Amino acid sequence: MQREGAKAAKAVALMGAIVNVAEGVTKALGAAPPPFNIILAAITAALGAVQIALIRAQPIPLAKGAIFEKRTRLYSESGASYEVGEGGEPEVLAPLSKLPAMARAIGGRGMDTGSIFLTVPIYIGSEKIEERVIKIVNRSIGLKRIKAYAI
Repeated sequence: MQREGAKAAKAVALMGAIVNVAEGVTKALGAAPPPFNIILAAITAALGAVQIALIRAQPIPLAKGAIFEKRTRLYSESGASYEVGEGGEPEVLAPLSKLPAMARAIGGRGMDTGSIFLTVPIYIGSEKIEERVIKIVNRSIGLKRIKAYAI
């Protein structure tokens, strides 16, 4: 629910910025004679647009993870975009440290066996580290920390 609070706070900040820009433009129009008032209003509007863009660009924190129940587009800092929840069923985005707790919380919802199957592409920068994860999982299986089942 912290995510919902962050979304609401972002919406409030956007609305406040829009109101402030409108008020600033109105005041600028009355602050000087033409054509200087129009120049001041344009500068005020441009600065306000920058402020609104900065607020819109602020990411909603997902550090605790999220479950996406509908198609959602996410943007990385590099500008790449990703879609989650596009497969018609809820999709989890979570830090690996939070994933076991989230899996326990949903308790295999919607699965006949109670098993949870995950496909997790993991990247460091632009490098996919699938092989590294497989080695860690195999080592954990060897230490009997994870039970493996053939599918």
